[in-house]
Amino acid sequence: MSRALALVFTQGVSVEQWAAQGLLERERLPYQRLVKRGVGVLWFTYGAGDKRYEAELRGIEIVPMPRLFDSRLGRLAYSLLLPWVRAREFRRADTVKTNQMKGAWSAVLAARRHGKRLVVRTGYTWSLFPPAGLLDRLAPLVERWACAAADEVQVTTESQRAYLIARHRLAPARVRVIPNFVDTARFSPAPALARRDDRVIFIGRLSAQKNLETLLAALAGTGLGLDLYGDGPLRERLEARAAALGVPASFHGRVSNAELPAILNRHAVFVLPSLYEGFPKALLEAMACGLAVVAADAPGNRELVEHGRTGLLAAPTSGGLRAALISLQADAALRGRLGQAAATEASGRFSLESVAALEAHAR
Repeated sequence: MSRALALVFTQGVSVEQWAAQGLLERERLPYQRLVKRGVGVLWFTYGAGDKRYEAELRGIEIVPMPRLFDSRLGRLAYSLLLPWVRAREFRRADTVKTNQMKGAWSAVLAARRHGKRLVVRTGYTWSLFPPAGLLDRLAPLVERWACAAADEVQVTTESQRAYLIARHRLAPARVRVIPNFVDTARFSPAPALARRDDRVIFIGRLSAQKNLETLLAALAGTGLGLDLYGDGPLRERLEARAAALGVPASFHGRVSNAELPAILNRHAVFVLPSLYEGFPKALLEAMACGLAVVAADAPGNRELVEHGRTGLLAAPTSGGLRAALISLQADAALRGRLGQAAATEASGRFSLESVAALEAHAR
């Protein structure tokens, strides 16, 4: 290979997980684009059986984790030993890149061991998220070490860039904003589909971060229903809460990314009540499909939605969300105007082509 990129997956994450979560079709797109341009792409993953996905990835080479490490402690050990266990494959690359900050130590060690250029990419700021375990408590240290070692740091929003520069005293020129992309070939308005205006849609993990109990309280008594796509630890609690409040909520579970365009285009309004986000892909996909969006005025959301032009930002309270949703429910013209502006914004700034051009310039 004349040029090759080694992508190190988030610690513990496999291609099999991406496929099961319906993410593989989306996540592979920028790397298949590199392959078409003659760049070799190697995915270093934590799935012992991931090699079986290689044929459908059209040119992306999967470097799977040996079965010897297929346990919780084994995967952690593999993340530390990866540069030596897969030394031959790393030597074929000229750039090593992280998929997220969690597990970035593998990429740092590999780049140092084999003398490769290091790109530390993160879609969200790990140290700002509440720790869910012991490993998460090391986030500030890992973040500082990885950013200091990187030839280039890539983040998805300006606020992440400012935070990392200030916290870790990084040279501004080394930190670039490369936003998430949306596949506008699939996520776009579908005029032939009738949009429901009596139900709003949420897509995401059913977790405390998403502030869904507050959303249910906001919907109580409005006559609006809620369609939720995704799964998570709060599902049973949310089902019980919706029933208690009399909110007609349907929990559809997890669906593949390929199914989402048609699902989104059958709704007029998308809501994301999260307390914090990195760069919310579901929100971007809803905007690309021309939905009027309501998002909590929180980090991540406010950098994607311009209030009153491409959507509505609301206080992350039941009252704030209720007021925004009722205003859209009562005004079809407003829904149409916001949805059209959102679709234009998404296709212009966040298409795969636009984001790929930014990344090419960053190189």
